[in-house]
Formats: sequence, structure tokens, C-alpha cells
Amino acid sequence: MLKRYLIPLSIVFASFFLLGSAPEDARAQQTRSLYSTVTTHPAGAWPLRLRDAGVPVRLHGVEGPARLAAGEVGLFMARANLDAASLPIRVRWDFGDGNTATSLHARHRFSRPGTYPVVVRLSNPHGATADTLFVVVVPPDDGRPGDEPGTQAASERGR
Repeated sequence: MLKRYLIPLSIVFASFFLLGSAPEDARAQQTRSLYSTVTTHPAGAWPLRLRDAGVPVRLHGVEGPARLAAGEVGLFMARANLDAASLPIRVRWDFGDGNTATSLHARHRFSRPGTYPVVVRLSNPHGATADTLFVVVVPPDDGRPGDEPGTQAASERGR
């Protein structure tokens, strides 16, 4: 079984750059705090993944259907700076009908026709971000020819 630990590390870069570095090298006096995600492996390996401390989560894009039939399942996706952002990262979708989800890729089925604001919120200890999509849900028997459910992205909403 894999176990994950978050270990704070403080790395002083001065010791790496003082030998043979010019005085104008500003990096010689930098100190940075980093966090390492350590995963224990059954074979005893300890892979380290370093990330800067204090990096807020940023939302890079949100996608989802612009139109769905009532009872049809829609896929909603959020993209963020997961490799750089400080941990832990929380995700929360609010579908506007009382239902929520907590993953970057969420599936949801609206039971009644209407227009629903779908809000995704991402947060970590250093910041939060949110975006909203609007989904038009039509009655299930509204299947006019050529009226396919579309996908909207942030760029199509005038963001």
C-alpha cells in the first residue's frame, strides 16, 4: 500500500553558488522554502517531487456542455496548475441544482429543464479561483434536427 506524506524542506542555495560565483549573482543569497511530496513504495523507494511553497492554485480552463437534455449526463472538466500549486488543493463543483462534486472531471445529470449556473472553485492555502459555465437543460423530447449539444470553453464565454 502506498502512503503519502508532505514534508517541509528549507533549501539554502547560497552553499551551491558561493564557490566561483560573481558577487552580482543574486542567486547566491537566495533561500527558498520547498515542499516535497514523498510517496513510500513497497520496494522501499522514496521518489521525491519538489514544489515551491506558497504557490496559489490557478484555473487554466473550464469546459462543459452548453446544452443538455434533461436526464442526459454531462462531463465538466477543469484544468489548473496542479504541478506547481501548493498542496492541498480543493475542488468543488456546484451545479446550480443543489448537487456538488469534488474532482477536476465531474459528471452530472440535470433532472429538470432550465438554465443552470455551474460553478467550479479551486483553492489551496495560498489562494482561490472560480469560474462559471451556464448550461441550458431542455426537455428530453426536444430533439430538433441539427440541434446537437455543444461544448463551451472559457474563450467562448468572453472571459
